[in-house]
Amino acid sequence: MKKLLTTVFLVIAMATQLFAAPATFVDNNAALRYMIAIGFMPPQFSENAAYSFGDVNSLESLKKLKPEIRKELESNTAAGNMRTMLRLLELAALCTESTFVVDQDYDDESIIPPYRSLRTFARFMVARGWIDAEKGNYAAAAAKFAHVFRLGANLGHERFAISGMVGIGIQRMAVESINNLIEISNDASIKKSLYDYFSSLPKPLIGRTLHIEGEKLYVFNMIKKAENKPELLSVLEKFEAKSEKQVSKRSAEAACAANQRVLLGAIEMYMMDHEEAPTNLDSAAILNKLVAEQYLKSAPVCDRNGAYSFSFVDKDDFKVACSCGASPDNQTSTSDDEESSEDVSPEVMQKINDYMKSGEFAKDKEELVAIFDEIMALDGYDIANDEKAGKIAERIENSQNTLIKTMMINPQSFYKSLRENQQRIDDLVKKLAQ
Repeated sequence: MKKLLTTVFLVIAMATQLFAAPATFVDNNAALRYMIAIGFMPPQFSENAAYSFGDVNSLESLKKLKPEIRKELESNTAAGNMRTMLRLLELAALCTESTFVVDQDYDDESIIPPYRSLRTFARFMVARGWIDAEKGNYAAAAAKFAHVFRLGANLGHERFAISGMVGIGIQRMAVESINNLIEISNDASIKKSLYDYFSSLPKPLIGRTLHIEGEKLYVFNMIKKAENKPELLSVLEKFEAKSEKQVSKRSAEAACAANQRVLLGAIEMYMMDHEEAPTNLDSAAILNKLVAEQYLKSAPVCDRNGAYSFSFVDKDDFKVACSCGASPDNQTSTSDDEESSEDVSPEVMQKINDYMKSGEFAKDKEELVAIFDEIMALDGYDIANDEKAGKIAERIENSQNTLIKTMMINPQSFYKSLRENQQRIDDLVKKLAQ
C-alpha cells in the first residue's frame, strides 16, 4: 500500500509540474533555475564519472557502471541535494520563458551557454532516474527524464545553431531513457502522464527557421560591427594570413577557445548524422573527416601551436581539448578595441579595409542575404527538400564568396537533425498511446 501511495503521489507531482499554470516570478526564466540546479550538482565528480553517466539509459547500462563511478553517482552530496535540484526543475517547468543568452545581442561578444555543464547535468539526472527505476520508483524516474527533455527543448529554442544541436542531443538522451523505461513499467498512469505531455508539444517542436534566422542575425550583426571594428573580419578565409606580430596570450587563448566551440558544434552535427562515433580514428583524422564531410569549412589552427584532440565514450559522450590548455568554458572578453586591433597585422588590416570599400564586399553581402533567404524558404521537415538543401550545401562549399564560405552552416545536415529529432518524438508519442 505504501508503494502504491508513493507511486500515485509521484505521478500526480509529475503531472502537476508538467502542466501547471504559469506561476508569478520575479524572473520568469527557466534557464535561471537550470543554472542554479547545476550549482547544487556535486562539484567533486571525476571526469570519468561525468562522462560515464552518459552511458546510462537503461537498468542494464546502470549495472555496468564501475563501482567507483556508481559511488560518485550515489554520493551523500548527490542524494542530499536532489530534493533542491528537483524543486528547481519543477520551478523551471512553471516558467513560460527560457534563455541562456544574457545579452540577446547575438554578436561576437555574446556569451554562449555552458554546454558542457548542461550536458553533464542532463546525464547526471538521467543516471539518477535509473537509480529510481532500479528501486522500482518508475514515476520518479519518468519525472526526471521528462525534466531532462524539457531542459533540452528549452536549450534547443535558443537562436544559436549549436544550442539547437546540443539541445537535440539532450532531448534524444531523455527520449531513449523514456522508451526503455516504459518497456519495464506496466504503470498506465505514468504512461498516460508522459503521453499527455509529449502529445501536447507543438509540432514541430523546433521552428524550421529559428536557428537559420539566428545565424543570419549573428552574421549580419558581426558585419555591421565590422564597419567600426574591421579586424572582426580577420576570421574570414580571405584574410587567414597571420600578423607578423606575435599574438597576445589573452587573445590567443580566446581564439583557441572559440575554435574549440566551433569544433564542438561540428562534432554535434556529425553525431546527429552518424550512428557511431569515429573512435577508430585519431584526432588528426577526425579533423580531416569533419572538413571532408563539410562539417567544417577548414581545419582551425591554434595560435599557440596547440593540437586539437577529440575523445569519445559513446554517441552522446565526447569532448574537445587543445594541448595549449585553453578551454571553451573560460571565455575572454575581446571588447577592448585597441588590444583586438593589435592582434591583426597592418598588412591584413589594409586588405580588410580595401575589401570593405570595394564592390566585392557589397556583392558578397547581397549573395549572403540571398542564400540565407533561400535556405529559410525550404521546409527542412519535408524530406522532399533534402536534395535541394544538399545542392545549397554544395554551393556553399564551392563558393568563392568569403562571407558565404566562412559563415554559413550546412543546411542539409542541420535540417536532417531537426527531422530526426521530431521523428523520435512522434515515435515516442505513438508508443505511449498504445
